Amino acid sequence: MKRPSKLNRIVAGIAIAAGSTVSTVPAEQPTENSLASANQAAITSHSPEASLENLKVREGLEVRLAAAEPDVVDPVSAAWNPDGKLWVVEMPDYPQPKPGQTERHGRIRVLSDRDSNGRFHTSVTFADGLDFATGVLPWRDGAIVTMAGEIAFLRDEDGDGRMDTHETWFKGFKTDNEQLRANHPKLAPDGYVYVANGLRGGEITAVDPRFDERPQPLKLHGRDFVFDPHGGYWGTVSGNSQFGLTIDGFNRRFGCSNRNPAIESVLSIDVVDRDPFLTPGDAITDVGKSGFESEVHPISNAWTTSNLHAGQFSAACGVTAPGWAIDNASEWLLVCEPTGSLVQRQRLQWGDGEWHSEREENEAEWLASSDDWFRAVDLVPDVDGGVLVIDMARAVIEHPQWVPVELKNRPDTWDGITLGRIWQVHTTDKQINSVAVRDDAGAIAAIVSDDLLSRMLASEYLYAHYSADVPPPSKVIESLGDMLADEKIAGESKSRIALLLNRWGALTPQQYSSLLHDKHARVRAMAVKMRQDNRVDGSSVAAMPMLMSALDDAELVVRQAALESLVASVDASQLTDAIVARLVSLAVQDRDAPWILKLLTAFPDAFASELLAASLPTPASTATAVIPTSVFEGWMRRVAAKDPQRATELLAKWLAEAMPAG
Repeated sequence: MKRPSKLNRIVAGIAIAAGSTVSTVPAEQPTENSLASANQAAITSHSPEASLENLKVREGLEVRLAAAEPDVVDPVSAAWNPDGKLWVVEMPDYPQPKPGQTERHGRIRVLSDRDSNGRFHTSVTFADGLDFATGVLPWRDGAIVTMAGEIAFLRDEDGDGRMDTHETWFKGFKTDNEQLRANHPKLAPDGYVYVANGLRGGEITAVDPRFDERPQPLKLHGRDFVFDPHGGYWGTVSGNSQFGLTIDGFNRRFGCSNRNPAIESVLSIDVVDRDPFLTPGDAITDVGKSGFESEVHPISNAWTTSNLHAGQFSAACGVTAPGWAIDNASEWLLVCEPTGSLVQRQRLQWGDGEWHSEREENEAEWLASSDDWFRAVDLVPDVDGGVLVIDMARAVIEHPQWVPVELKNRPDTWDGITLGRIWQVHTTDKQINSVAVRDDAGAIAAIVSDDLLSRMLASEYLYAHYSADVPPPSKVIESLGDMLADEKIAGESKSRIALLLNRWGALTPQQYSSLLHDKHARVRAMAVKMRQDNRVDGSSVAAMPMLMSALDDAELVVRQAALESLVASVDASQLTDAIVARLVSLAVQDRDAPWILKLLTAFPDAFASELLAASLPTPASTATAVIPTSVFEGWMRRVAAKDPQRATELLAKWLAEAMPAG
């Protein structure tokens, strides 16, 4: 990943208030009194009402205020509780504590009492004094929180809505930069919590005895983090996200970093760990255009440290793609660019074995402001396809580590420290109906709802209340099983239900077989990738014949999923001529699918030897001559590294047979 390279325009409060531009090196430092006066004037000019006037949104949509100071201050992330309350992370100490400051002011606020316009009327402080909290996940009688160096569970023991105990679950996350720390704990549809590593990683240990012991700290470099919130398993997964993480109903994950607005975690980490020729970076890919190929159209005065980055993503964060459908073939993806005071919308589509996203063909961005104190840093799905935009509302968004020396201690670094906004974007004149899941019956109804947020809350409610050790009542299992057999149920709902049942050990062989033959291709793909108990390093649920059958599926997304499961689970004892022949033919069939080709070369050594032998073009096997060169080379490298003599013999045999035929 590239080093962060964003710098927003940094101006003194008095200049902002007057609407003028100042030199980056002021000739004279202002006095404390003049700064205080200018700061107050600037705050007045950036009131919620004034800021709303400067927001421009795509036609057919409307922006309204959901919350503002003093109910929220310096928000950086938020998450819904199944009961319909919004938990908000505040970071007033950003970008770093003021000179001489020893205390910390991080908070978790809980917003509730939403009216038909979507405005929250009650704000309660759940926890304060937190050391740079970066993400929150409401969980049972408290919340899982990422903060400086740790993942902790903050528990409300007496039910008064305030934190009573702080339990450190994991520690060892790097803290060398406040901007680059673990963040965004997300409970996925598979029942595990995924955490963005913040780009700096760390060496992680489990502090709480409920989690499995490991002989050595777990190195997180170049990978994201995962754990079972009920205890037991924890480990790494593919991914390398800076600030933001989004997971849809099929367990597809995207992260992001400054210059990379959407990074998909394509391959499971055990595929990488099994193949010495792969690195964690081989498991991820840019879905959207990144770096110099990216494009943003700010309407504010957006500056960057390098003019080469102007008009591009330089502070991408808060990527969100939970599954908002546009049509049968595409979805929406949103990502924040706080340097440019905007949120971009991209069209996300599947093609050639990959997800691709493209910026909308529109000169204007989906949401943008001419007010350069508008700092969208995160996005939260809202009811009925809406979006909540988390706005830090700051004059300066850049961390001093990345700015010129003369600007590192500018007094306006903390201008806006008392401000904070949450905006809601919905269709015009939308009346907001609050969504909540409070019991089993509500969860069963919500998981097949047309509303995306309802389905998300249903999964979270059921995972919080039940586990494999404490399974739900039989009537809940039966109801979910009946839905799984209903052809009218949408594929995303079926995926959530199947993952729930598998996590609880309640998915029957008959139900699993029906998933493999479901009419929805992404359901079939989810099924063939399913692991026992959904554990990310678990054994494949599908038996070898099932996976081989899936390789003949009409849809590439299913064939690719089946191939990944084979690579992750197969061993030499299962090697047959029929399997080798099918894999060689797959290289021909899907020669234009890059992840198919990468997976084909990631099989264990014994497979590589047989695959190479079966694929070398000879007069008797002329059809195999269309196998991509990258596949030949991949197999040859693996065979040569493990058994150089075998590689030499295969090449000699090929030359002897192929050369006379030209």
